[in-house]
Amino acid sequence: MACACLLAVLVTGQVTAQVPLACNGDFYLALGAGSSATRIYVLEVDEAGNAVFNPLSDHNTGQSLNGMGYRVTDNLLYAVKSPPLELFYIDATGIAKSLGLPAGSGVELAQYDFYTGAVTPDGKYLIVFGTKYDVNKIVVRIDLTKDTHPITVDNLTGPEVNCADIAFDPNTGTVYGFDAIKNRLVRINLAYNEVSAPFPAYPGAAVIGSLFFDAYGNLWGYGQKTGENSQRTLYRFDTETGAVTEVTTGPEAARSDGCSCPFTIKLREWTTTPNAAPCTRVPVFIEIVNASEVVSSGLRLTHDFPETTRIVSIDTPLDGMLTQGGPGFNHFTLEDLDIPPGAWQIRLEIELLPDAVGAYSLQSELDLLPKSLGGRTVSDNPFTIQSDDPAIINVLPLQVEFSQSSSALCPGEEIVLDPGIPGVTYQWSTGSAAPFITVSEAGEYTVTVTSGCDEAVGAIDVESIELAVELGPDLTLQLGDSLVLNPVILPSGETPGYHWSSSKGKGSTSCTGCKIIRDRPFEDVTYFLDVVNDLGCHALDSIHIRVDKTRLVYMPNAFSPNDDGINDRFFIGSQSPEEVVRFLVFDRWGALVYQRAGGVTGDPSIGWTGQINGRPAAEGVYVYLAELRFLDGAVERFSGSVVLVR
Repeated sequence: MACACLLAVLVTGQVTAQVPLACNGDFYLALGAGSSATRIYVLEVDEAGNAVFNPLSDHNTGQSLNGMGYRVTDNLLYAVKSPPLELFYIDATGIAKSLGLPAGSGVELAQYDFYTGAVTPDGKYLIVFGTKYDVNKIVVRIDLTKDTHPITVDNLTGPEVNCADIAFDPNTGTVYGFDAIKNRLVRINLAYNEVSAPFPAYPGAAVIGSLFFDAYGNLWGYGQKTGENSQRTLYRFDTETGAVTEVTTGPEAARSDGCSCPFTIKLREWTTTPNAAPCTRVPVFIEIVNASEVVSSGLRLTHDFPETTRIVSIDTPLDGMLTQGGPGFNHFTLEDLDIPPGAWQIRLEIELLPDAVGAYSLQSELDLLPKSLGGRTVSDNPFTIQSDDPAIINVLPLQVEFSQSSSALCPGEEIVLDPGIPGVTYQWSTGSAAPFITVSEAGEYTVTVTSGCDEAVGAIDVESIELAVELGPDLTLQLGDSLVLNPVILPSGETPGYHWSSSKGKGSTSCTGCKIIRDRPFEDVTYFLDVVNDLGCHALDSIHIRVDKTRLVYMPNAFSPNDDGINDRFFIGSQSPEEVVRFLVFDRWGALVYQRAGGVTGDPSIGWTGQINGRPAAEGVYVYLAELRFLDGAVERFSGSVVLVR
């Protein structure tokens, strides 16, 4: 992690002797509880990956301060106290010194809380938000370049937010905050005093009391997790997507405010080959980031590699002189470096000697920096969260270990055999000289790897695994029929895991872990089964079920209601019970003689008994009309005639 600074000086009306800070990438935290005096700390990440607070000095500020920002033009911290709105600066002593009440800060500002702030990248303004009823309402600009520090006040527009802190992106100048109302990263356009909220919510974070950028444009925050009562979590924010990552934890803080100076020069160093063998070559990358917006000249870059290494080449885009070491040595010194603004990458290749076995630290140093930038800086490993830690390379004896977790070859699949040793030559039993091979057949495969001083042989047996599943042929069911699917697994002794799924037909089902499924589909549907064994091999099968929706409804053409127990009622029959919406019977002249709504088909109790108004109906032909609702929700009408016989 890192931060940075500018070498310009704006003169203010301050006459008190000041001890400026150094713009060297530190993260500053102002911590306090309630209305107690604030103390300034430097946030770092230790070797164990924990956030730690180091006091800036032996003193607290003597004031309860908020809205803190780092001013790059004089390397001082600025903050406010309210009410009334009073301006302070803090130097390296850690003690706050009052600059009085900014001109124009009248009693109307007493209704607001001012805990959100940052200094503009040009050092001209301290920006603070006035908050009322837990909503950021106004933007107050305090002019730091004038003796009276006059203010201007504007309304904050856009969606309502409550940002406990804000920070300026050193590369774009965009302002970011974390909204505690909807738990999301937001942008603030200070040209229009407008909030935009293009990012998704992150419910895991409640309040971010401190926000700060590093020199690489990474946004960090220290705040409170949802459900906790204090700020103790270090977060990292993606300013492109709004994604939030919990990085580590640190000491608890009831109240925090943060800032940084990202306008500095920082180093990063890494290797793409953290594990290597003796007598191989390893690439090393050193990136110098100049975020100070001015060319820094006359700098010196040095690096001492382990004694068991030799530099093969140095490729640099920067102007400078190689005054010591270089190719053939284990160290180098580049002097009179001119570093323009931007990111500059130096690529080296080093050779590991035959006795280079062990773990080694790689760290470069850049010095002769201006005092305002800290004088010197060391490289940071970008793949860890620890501050200013070296890159690590592990040199291991040459041996072959295949990287894939299993040598099982699943049906219809391929596996990659990859020893993963950089900087060596390969010779496979297949004749290939590639670093890895892809195989689709079982058998033993061997590889010989050769470095500049050693050779190793490795072998691996690839076993073909049998696994198959069979659901049987496709089927046709009548609407309302039930279905049982019981798969056959080959070989028969296998006990795989099961995952059923289906197309989106009505009545379709899915189940994880079920061997057998039962269903009653109302629409055509395809069922899919994926089985997986302990080695991770999959087998798939599917079965298509066609649902025949032929409406099998049965209406008698005659009945004899003579109470002999045989065919005494006229009712509707069907293959499966269906809902009777209505059932009507008419005589030959169209008069309604019977009606029924409700019930199900196949139930004689809802049929016509052959009576009209309690008296036996005459023999003859009668007409019926029936409306039925079927299992799939469809309603259909059936009509015809029936003969009543006594």
